Amino acid sequence: DNNKLHSTKIYFARLVEERLTEEAVDDVTNSTSNVEEETALPVPQVKVGPDGQLILDEMSLVIETTGAKKSREELENSSIVVDLGIGSTSYSAYSKKTYKKGKEWS
Repeated sequence: DNNKLHSTKIYFARLVEERLTEEAVDDVTNSTSNVEEETALPVPQVKVGPDGQLILDEMSLVIETTGAKKSREELENSSIVVDLGIGSTSYSAYSKKTYKKGKEWS
């Protein structure tokens, strides 16, 4: 029974190792495509139209940094918060308050 448990552990260890190796290979292909995107020159791209006219690619005029890209992705994946205004503070809470003085001391 102990040998069976030991062989099962070895089987699962090899299975995990194979999957990690497969993922590492996948990451290598993904990282090379990311490198190509990162090494692209930040210059305007020009295309030639069917009639020979030069067309400026407007998307090539915008440079998106890694930080901006991550922020955009986080914003796309974030949940929407709806404030119905129930129990919220109104503008009158920020107005100057006047207090009535009591009677003057006599």
